[in-house]
Amino acid sequence: MIRFAPTVLFFVIFLCDVGIYSQEKTPSDGLTEKETQKLRNLRMRYGFGLLKITEDQWISPMERLRNGYQKRLEQIQNSFSQAGDLTKALAAKKAAAIYPDWETVSPDIKEISAAQTTFLNAQKELRKRRRESHANLTQSHVAELTAIKIKLTKLGRLGGALVLEQAIKNVASNPQITPISPDTSQGQANSNSAPPPPGFSEVIGGALPPNSWAGAQRVNAFYIGKTELTWAHWNKIKSWAALNDYDIEKVGQGLGDRYPVTNVTWHQALKWCNAASEKEGLRPVYRVRTLVYRHGISVPTVDKTANGYRLPTEKEWEFAARGGRSTDNFQYSGSNNADEVAWYLDNSVGRVHEVATKQPNQLGLYDMSGNAWEWCFDIYSVSPNYNRIPPHAQVGVLHPGDRVGRGGHRGNYVNYCSVGNSYYSTPTKTDSFRGFRVARNLLPTN
Repeated sequence: MIRFAPTVLFFVIFLCDVGIYSQEKTPSDGLTEKETQKLRNLRMRYGFGLLKITEDQWISPMERLRNGYQKRLEQIQNSFSQAGDLTKALAAKKAAAIYPDWETVSPDIKEISAAQTTFLNAQKELRKRRRESHANLTQSHVAELTAIKIKLTKLGRLGGALVLEQAIKNVASNPQITPISPDTSQGQANSNSAPPPPGFSEVIGGALPPNSWAGAQRVNAFYIGKTELTWAHWNKIKSWAALNDYDIEKVGQGLGDRYPVTNVTWHQALKWCNAASEKEGLRPVYRVRTLVYRHGISVPTVDKTANGYRLPTEKEWEFAARGGRSTDNFQYSGSNNADEVAWYLDNSVGRVHEVATKQPNQLGLYDMSGNAWEWCFDIYSVSPNYNRIPPHAQVGVLHPGDRVGRGGHRGNYVNYCSVGNSYYSTPTKTDSFRGFRVARNLLPTN
């Protein structure tokens, strides 16, 4: 059975007046320390009761695993030092410092190679666990909760027993409940009961890491296209748009139906999104004053309550490229090996390729690194010393009219394809490597 980290002991728990301990002055009264700890662990996983968790208290399984192997590398380093093998000791020290960026570690060091293999296998096992059913674990948790409920009933603590009875039903009926994390602590709905629209992945709300371009920004749940918009999909909407007052009939380029559409401006991408929305009976996102944005060069307003197609924001794009809440902190979207997930300068033969021919990332998204450079909605905002700043900043912004591009493209050096890299362009510019992918709001269901 999976056990949770001791950091659970430090979580601050606020219980409502019908909570498990509502009839007693102290949480442990009548229960053993082990039973009390077990309740706290299970409450953290399944979310019954109220729980506040700060980001510095949340340590993911991968973080604990990484810390463990860093300690192992330090032990290897010490053993080499004591044996007088300075070369291997320095290599182990270097590995611990850059961990888990293994590409620069000398492969002839057997101990480090073994640690690398063990770590990578553990990564695969953790990802496998996330995908597989948690039925056996859930059955064990139900048994534990039931035993504590029976004990509370015998102690006369009926309020707590009733809460646990309902918790048991919830756990048994949904064995894959997402553990509570900082991403849920502010009340943001993390998932929609309806399945994602065809061709989209649902991105559950969370936060970017602190080392992102503007810090640990929160990201609400949304849908994003699994692939870059294809030439076939562009043409399907373009034909309809030409008959409905849109001016995108003669723009765009593609090498074939399953290739990304390229040579589109930021404005043309917005207008295509509105046309696709109207054609499918959805509410268009972009408006100029009160009118749907259909033609001309304008900077439209955004209807945040609309359910139509749109460009992702920069933070949405990066969060999805990193794998959302399932991130493995890869350098590229889905891997630390660019050749597995990206078409770029060294492997593209100078052209874009069909979408979804490389490995997807953790959310099932293809080509977030390389192939076609992707428009985002945001202004590219940098300070006078060229540090990135949030797009709503108004003082000292350079490139005030330029828009963000993400992902790198088929002609870029590999470092331009990393999940943290961004660039900019005037919104009227087109290129044979410039495309986009679409997003949609994940709106609450009634």
